[in-house]
Amino acid sequence: TGGRANVTFVGVGSPYAVGGLLPGDVIEQVNGEYFDTAADALGAIAASEGDVTLSIRRADVTGPVTLTIPASGLAGAAQTY
Repeated sequence: TGGRANVTFVGVGSPYAVGGLLPGDVIEQVNGEYFDTAADALGAIAASEGDVTLSIRRADVTGPVTLTIPASGLAGAAQTY
């Protein structure tokens, strides 16, 4: 098992918002890989370009969210803890 990233903010129009991520979601995997800390999860997402699949938990339901990461990156797109 790994860590979790609790989403606290999603920037309007960001890849996170377009992908359907919401404040309160919990990121549990990035591209099928577990991570140790929220910073590790954001680092793995930020290092990606193209499609990234997140396993998220919303309320009591776990499911996938696919983000399309632009070449310009994700500055200011989301916050987690």
